[in-house]
Amino acid sequence: RRLLLLPLLLAILLPACGGMRVHTDWDHSADFADYRTFSWMAPTVGPHANQIIENRIRRAVVDEMIAKGFKEVAEGPDIRVTYMATAEEKVDVSSTTYGYWRGSALGEVDVYRYTQGTLILDVVDAGSNQLVWRGTGTGVVGEDVGDPEQIQKAVQGILSEFPPR
Repeated sequence: RRLLLLPLLLAILLPACGGMRVHTDWDHSADFADYRTFSWMAPTVGPHANQIIENRIRRAVVDEMIAKGFKEVAEGPDIRVTYMATAEEKVDVSSTTYGYWRGSALGEVDVYRYTQGTLILDVVDAGSNQLVWRGTGTGVVGEDVGDPEQIQKAVQGILSEFPPR
């Protein structure tokens, strides 16, 4: 079962199972040195959106952008930021064979069910309305949904490569 745009399930992408995988991509022709100010584009959220967690994601992004020297403005930004969250139920199955008896394999099967969450942060050039940078963080969703510290760590991990060098 796939749940789209569900920040409630996404909020904890992290350390318990080896951490979050981060991937970034950007428009290599964009001059990121020209970008100094930002504002928000409305995120796409689903019917199960949790405003508390949405606010935590936004606050974490604002904190990181300001720490990187950007200024949040209400009008006339150089770039606009938005996010999208997804969660997908996953199943990993592994088997171990110990031997054979009367033509049948002897062993065991392990089934591991988990929820994989993804947080995507997009940066759009406000003048051209073109996507210039995308950061994606993917990891196992934990039970401590909505923990502000974990949300902050996820956002920091994704924005660690913004702006690209």
